[in-house]
Amino acid sequence: MERMLAQWMRENHLQTSANRISVNSTATCMAMVERGLGWGIVPEICLGNFHGCVRPLYFANGEPLTRSTFIMYAKQALELPQVRAFIDLIREHNKKRHKNRKDN
Repeated sequence: MERMLAQWMRENHLQTSANRISVNSTATCMAMVERGLGWGIVPEICLGNFHGCVRPLYFANGEPLTRSTFIMYAKQALELPQVRAFIDLIREHNKKRHKNRKDN
């Protein structure tokens, strides 16, 4: 992810600043941005309650900046209805995202 962000920043002529703030919490990052303390890069799934300006990131070649995310679980966990429901929700979300990408 760091390599991709560095590439995106180079392509958009952005340089890291000596007076930057790095946080390890998406919620903290979003709260700071909402209060006018700069900008941040967060996963799309975190933006449901964000009320600021949102722009997807694209590389110079038009390809979106995306990151693969994986879910790991033991097969036995699928016997639990709440785990099965969560896994099904993720699968459905991924199907919709892939369909929307193909449609665009």
